[in-house]
Amino acid sequence: MLGRLYKKLTEFLYPSFCVACKILLSHHQVLCGPCYAALPHVPSLHTKTATIPFLTIYAIGPYQGIVAQLAQAKEWHDIQSARQLGRLAALYCVQKHLSYDFIIPVPLHWSRHLVRGYNQAAVMAESIAMATEGRVVQPFARTRATKKQRSLEGIARKRNVAHAFGVKWYWSFEQVCALLEGKRVLLVDDVYTTGHTLKEFARLVVECKPARLDALVACRVV
Repeated sequence: MLGRLYKKLTEFLYPSFCVACKILLSHHQVLCGPCYAALPHVPSLHTKTATIPFLTIYAIGPYQGIVAQLAQAKEWHDIQSARQLGRLAALYCVQKHLSYDFIIPVPLHWSRHLVRGYNQAAVMAESIAMATEGRVVQPFARTRATKKQRSLEGIARKRNVAHAFGVKWYWSFEQVCALLEGKRVLLVDDVYTTGHTLKEFARLVVECKPARLDALVACRVV
């Protein structure tokens, strides 16, 4: 009862507006119905390589328009935009009936986390967990500071993230594998361009032999 009253009071004091057309929304949403329906469809991408036997990548939208703008807002330390991406990601999972045991955001190096103040992928993962039955776990780390991928081209992007991920110092790889083996796992990131970062991270996670490994990104270059 108190929870419902608090929600109503919050919606009254802090009304929501569609981030695309700015119309007043009756519920705490990100996009109004027409603007959400107008998001271009991005087909799922199925990846299979020598090191990744299976990986399906979902995207809320293409790397353009309002979703891309929300993703880019991390450069201005705009955590509110990250939360809005999270709500869109959660809605996407619910509508697609995507269900997972564990949700793992792609790690951010501690130095970049310190400057930005948050990991956009982790903010998205928390929203997905609240809307589904999944649990956010973060046993992995970005073990070295990499350059921003957008500043690189071609093979330099792949080299930049090669072996850039590992297990956090207070975990053992055996513990992580015991947690993830045979489970449904969702990896979360904000932007997918060439896919080198996500695939490099997936290469590590897949060693734990999850029963299913998918990834969800806010936007993908198509």
